[in-house]
Amino acid sequence: MQLTKAIADLRAHREVEVGRATKWNAEEARIENAYKAKMTEYANRKAEYDKDKAEYDKANFIKRQ
Repeated sequence: MQLTKAIADLRAHREVEVGRATKWNAEEARIENAYKAKMTEYANRKAEYDKDKAEYDKANFIKRQ
């Protein structure tokens, strides 16, 4: 009887924890997706900047000669 009650209590606690973990995993996934999107945007902007800077430096080099 006592063992059955303990098992029922543990199952009830597990259900609560599974619910919390599911919410946490969804939030973690949302944050990770937002981070990846921002990093992709940053990488694209940086690549564009580096390309423009290389063109500018090349133009400056030609003018100096």
